[in-house]
Amino acid sequence: MLFKEKIKQQITSIYFASEQRYGSPRITFELNVLDYKLSRVTVEKYMQEFRTLSFRNPRNFGNLISLIFKSKKGF
Repeated sequence: MLFKEKIKQQITSIYFASEQRYGSPRITFELNVLDYKLSRVTVEKYMQEFRTLSFRNPRNFGNLISLIFKSKKGF
């Protein structure tokens, strides 16, 4: 098995073991613990290749959305 295929398999197993909650920083940390020395950017590129996205908490974006609409009222 090629190195890239091993990495993709590890990323998907970590991703689904975390119930699709881990993003590239956390998966990079887990891979480094397993002695796969990769950068966060590389892990992010691999995740984008096979379209794995972590769930985001909608509470964190509520403020952002209200700020966007407040800033457009003045125009």
